[in-house]
Amino acid sequence: MTGIARNLAVSAAEKQLDAAVQDAERVILAIEATAARFRGTDMPVTPEAITAAAVAHAKARASADELHAISQGTPTVLVHCTSDHRTGREITARISAGVRTRLGWADAHPPIVLRFQRLDGRITAADNARRLLWRKNPTKRYLAVTDVPVEFYNDPRP
Repeated sequence: MTGIARNLAVSAAEKQLDAAVQDAERVILAIEATAARFRGTDMPVTPEAITAAAVAHAKARASADELHAISQGTPTVLVHCTSDHRTGREITARISAGVRTRLGWADAHPPIVLRFQRLDGRITAADNARRLLWRKNPTKRYLAVTDVPVEFYNDPRP
């Protein structure tokens, strides 16, 4: 197809795609109304859920002592931030929920990587990530964790 026929076909396909996405969103919200709050982080958000996920994540390779340490540890969310070394405009945040134990860190899930443009050039990558992810209003936070400390770090590695 070429010319006007191609343009009309592309336009019709885009309209069908938009309608299908809207229908899927309506179905998802009808089944799970809390999905309207989801902002792209599929991770445990409560202390109990983080601990349970860390135990399940480590169960295949951890010893009994390590599993006990995880159950006694402190659930935490770590956000390691780096900025690109070319221009410094893009920030990469590596978000990981897990448990800080006496033996070290135990992940509760594979890390989530989020890339975004720097919000303010005068502050560090971690402060930019804090501004984006950890808003004062809990309903608008990207990270919907509750009763869990969230720690932001500048990671100097590229």
